[in-house]
Amino acid sequence: MNEKNKVMVAVDGSNQAFDTARYAGRMLGGCGARIVIYHVRMNVDEAFYDIGINPAGRHQMAGIRAWEHEQRKAADEILEKACHIMERAGVDRARITVKAEPRKIGFARDLIKESYDGYDAVVIGRKGHRRFRGLVLGSVANKLIERLRHVPLWVVGGNPAPDRILIGLDASEGAMRAVDHVVSTRNGHDDRQIYLVHVVRTWETLPSPIILQIEKEQLEALVAEAREMIEPVFQEAAQRLEAAGYAADRVQHEVVSGADSRAMGLIQFARQNDIGTLVMGRRGLSRVEDFLMGRVGHKIVNTVRNRAVWIVA
Repeated sequence: MNEKNKVMVAVDGSNQAFDTARYAGRMLGGCGARIVIYHVRMNVDEAFYDIGINPAGRHQMAGIRAWEHEQRKAADEILEKACHIMERAGVDRARITVKAEPRKIGFARDLIKESYDGYDAVVIGRKGHRRFRGLVLGSVANKLIERLRHVPLWVVGGNPAPDRILIGLDASEGAMRAVDHVVSTRNGHDDRQIYLVHVVRTWETLPSPIILQIEKEQLEALVAEAREMIEPVFQEAAQRLEAAGYAADRVQHEVVSGADSRAMGLIQFARQNDIGTLVMGRRGLSRVEDFLMGRVGHKIVNTVRNRAVWIVA
């Protein structure tokens, strides 16, 4: 990314939101992209202002306006704190814009609407403020995974280290877009380790009735065929990363077998190798795989706690 690119970092005042700003700053500090720290604040519904029309309700207006003033003040403080955190993480203050908007049609839909304003990625926290407990994971994040199909989405849990990135690969264009998105975040000084990972379900994970019908050797042959199929994808991904400046010894590829699902294969590999960021393309090789990719994203986001998950449109 460069100065022509724009990234939204959504914050709500929670500790997770500030950890999310810190993670985004460490990831994007040297790549040149412009950062918009975005906050959706609670707003007084216009219906409440109708109280002032009735003389009997006018005495309540002072309290309503005072509450709204406090909301604006709190939003300013949240944005300023997030801005300082990103500066300390390595983002030049001149690249940061803060933006607070009143809630209009709902937190998720307001974020989606804002995302069409020329953004190249949207970054949110996995969990929201205590008063909205479960909102981000149960509602906002999952809604964005389902509906935000035109721009990459980063869902951040905890405060993951940015130095190890896993890219889940298959033979689809979507997977290679994930590689290109990782390339776009690189600066000239980082030394990240990149893991290119392809997950193959093997005979060990199939239900026993299927095992009885299919010879073990046949299934192993299918796994070998999958390994052969993915090798050119590994090579293409490695070439793109190395062209962007990653040293060859900072890029490694792995085929993971024996996992119950693609999602769990990626999660287990990330845990075993202490990887803080998991990246995948949204679109698979077919409409079915596109649908399943959404399920993979949901499962990973809802399973991992202290890692970031990027879903690349």
